[in-house]
Amino acid sequence: MTHPLVPERRLEYAASRAIESFFINAGYDCVSSPLAQFFEQFVPADFLFQPGGLVKLFGIQYKVLYNGSPEHWRLAQPQRTALQRFRWIYYGLSDCRDARDLRNSLHALRLKESAFPYAPIMHQSAAHPYRRWWSFYADLEACSTGVKLDGPQTLRDILGPLPDRRWIAREVTDLIDIFVINQSQRLFSHAMFPPAQYL
Repeated sequence: MTHPLVPERRLEYAASRAIESFFINAGYDCVSSPLAQFFEQFVPADFLFQPGGLVKLFGIQYKVLYNGSPEHWRLAQPQRTALQRFRWIYYGLSDCRDARDLRNSLHALRLKESAFPYAPIMHQSAAHPYRRWWSFYADLEACSTGVKLDGPQTLRDILGPLPDRRWIAREVTDLIDIFVINQSQRLFSHAMFPPAQYL
């Protein structure tokens, strides 16, 4: 029986912290928002939308590597269908094979658009094309990755209707991390998006 080589929650935490550190090291002011605060109060919107700023949004759905011959990632059809509605959310296919690798999780991430033929198992050889973080970030700066936002209402519209509060109390899996950056003002925000089953 196959099993994940690292726990998915630990990957999500390590990679998201690495992305935050990347932006902080690049000179961005950062806000990391709890889910409820992000959706109910839109604090990042107040923080990010300032005059003259180019604001970009992108999301990452993390996937851990599973053992087997060959090693592979598992993809769920309902989640995949949901991601098709949000083309600014990318798969983050991790190459981490051991908990010690998590310190370098950002370097071990393959960022892949969701527009590819679905299969429940993706072998490493089928992951092409994908991007590593640096080229993904360069495309983000060049506006060929993610989506441009022109104000808080656009952010609300893109995220869609807010989910019922009751699901927040449940144990949640398959969280998607969303990141919003104001490139000209050097501002950055990170929050968790609802799981795909609620999209």
